[in-house]
Amino acid sequence: MKVFRFSHRSLSPVACMVLLLVIGLSSCTTRNRLLSSWIDPAVVGSGQKIEDTLVIGVARDATVRRLFENSFARGLQREGVRSFKGNTVEAVKEVVNYETVVQAAKDTGAKTVLITRLADYSRTTSTGDSVGRIYGVLKDAPMDYGMMIASTTESTSTSNKLKLELESHLYDVGTRKLIWSGRSEVTDPVMTNKFIDTATGLFIADLKKNKLL
Repeated sequence: MKVFRFSHRSLSPVACMVLLLVIGLSSCTTRNRLLSSWIDPAVVGSGQKIEDTLVIGVARDATVRRLFENSFARGLQREGVRSFKGNTVEAVKEVVNYETVVQAAKDTGAKTVLITRLADYSRTTSTGDSVGRIYGVLKDAPMDYGMMIASTTESTSTSNKLKLELESHLYDVGTRKLIWSGRSEVTDPVMTNKFIDTATGLFIADLKKNKLL
C-alpha cells in the first residue's frame, strides 16, 4: 500500500457553498482550535525541517482552493520556507491525484507536499420558545398588586452553529511517507482572508511546535 496515496474526495457543492457563503455576519464570533496532530516518531528529534513545499488544497471550488493555498503559502514563506501553490502548477491545476501530485513535485523540485481539505462540516440548529405576557388594551394593564390573567404569546428564537473541520497532511516526496498531520475545528466562521489565515495558522503553529519549521 502506498502511504503517499490519498483519496481525492472533492467537496460536495453544499460544502463549497458552506465555505463561500458561510453563515453569519461579521458580528459572529469565530472560534478556532487544533483538535489533534501527529508526527512521525522517526522525525522527532531528527532535526528535519520543511523545505520547498508544494501546497495543495483539495476542493471542487477553485476559489476556495486558491484561498487556502495562498494562505498556507504566505504562512510558510513567513517562516522562510519556499512554497509552490498548486493552483499555479500545471500538473495539479485541474486534477489532483497521486500521479499528478508526484508529477507536480517533480516539476517544481518540491521536497515535501502539504495537502489540506475540508474533512467534515455540521450545522446545529437550536430553537427556544419564550412566553411573554401581552396586555393589549388599557383595561387589562397590570394596575393592582396581584398577578393579572392576561393573554400570552409564544415567540420562537432560532440559532445556527456551523462547525468546519479541516485536515492537513505533510508528506516527504523522497520517501512518499507521511511526516505530519493535523486536524482543526472552526466554529461560526466568516469567509475572509483573516479567517483563512487564522485557520491555516493553527497548522503552521503546530508545525513550529513540532520543530518542522
